[in-house]
Amino acid sequence: MSKVSILLPVYNSVTKTERTDFLQQMINSILNQTHKDLELLILDNQSVDNTLEICNGIASKDSRVKVYVDTERRPAEEAHNKLIGMADGEFAMLIADDDILNYHYIEALINTLKTNKDIDMAYTNGAYINRDNQIIQGLITNTDGMYDSEYYYDNFYKAIHKRKVLPIVYGIFKKEVLQSLMPYTPFDQLRANMDNLLMAKFFLNRHTIAFVNHNLFYYRHRDRSLNPEELDYMPTNPILIWVYYTRHQLYFYHAVCSLIEETNQGDLTESLKIATLDSCLNQSIVLLNWVARDLVKDEFEYAIIKEIYEQFKPIYELKLSCLAHTKEVLRTQQDTMRLRCKILEERVMEYIKTIVQDTTIVDDTQNVIKKIKTSLITQLNSV
Repeated sequence: MSKVSILLPVYNSVTKTERTDFLQQMINSILNQTHKDLELLILDNQSVDNTLEICNGIASKDSRVKVYVDTERRPAEEAHNKLIGMADGEFAMLIADDDILNYHYIEALINTLKTNKDIDMAYTNGAYINRDNQIIQGLITNTDGMYDSEYYYDNFYKAIHKRKVLPIVYGIFKKEVLQSLMPYTPFDQLRANMDNLLMAKFFLNRHTIAFVNHNLFYYRHRDRSLNPEELDYMPTNPILIWVYYTRHQLYFYHAVCSLIEETNQGDLTESLKIATLDSCLNQSIVLLNWVARDLVKDEFEYAIIKEIYEQFKPIYELKLSCLAHTKEVLRTQQDTMRLRCKILEERVMEYIKTIVQDTTIVDDTQNVIKKIKTSLITQLNSV
């Protein structure tokens, strides 16, 4: 059999989920897999509840479970970086502390990987489950446009626009492939979009993927969203929170552009960068809807959000529909993106500066946009 290393960072799992049994259920679903050749590597990030006690209790009964206590506090992505160096398996996968695997999950994916030697990772379909393990809905309900193209750049384009990593990121990788994607280091203080960055790097490195359309992965549905009130670096004004998240998208764009440069994309370099910027601007309107739904507290703030939406509307309406494969299409897309950045910098951000007292984040975001716009103009002049 082929050994699979399962990487599990934990921190106050019992307190976080407000249940003592979720962690136990998840680990049981691993240890009861029909594929028995596995190791579960747990890195406890200095929990102060009984998470470590639960893990040690399980490890004392099954030698496949190895528990380590971290020497310092670190986020999950850094824990993954550390755990992959301890892995002995031919294959490796990431897992969260409250999800559940069907007992045939690993066997089904290993069979796929062993049968198709040129595939670098495989994942299954799955479902959302509630706190009582009841299925709420499927994870992937429309299988059209799955990551099955023979062209890596098409898979990248889909990934960068969809931003839906579930359940893909919890699939099984060839260990050397997963290891090559690490470390995946946060590109700003927010530390979000790390899973999306991982998958972008996966496809940019021309890795291949397979989809097994059976519901074998169960994702625990609970509130995992970032709460701005819990982040001391986050502004409290909903309008500025949106600006902060928009700036985060632009930082994400720069992080992906660095990957594009590092992976030698040749003639596709600028097309992939434009596609990434398109996706980041599109995400900003999604974030604006989130702010309006969850953070706005009164009619005045809602009226401002509504006006920002109207100012942003032309940017969204100019979104791209495909990856540029010719110089003519690329030039048109670059000019469109320059215009979209101009509207964001000179219309949307300038409007926001008239209604907020502290414009520091707005000014900084404008500077980021301006640099992107300048780069686009340079590219236009060179095409």
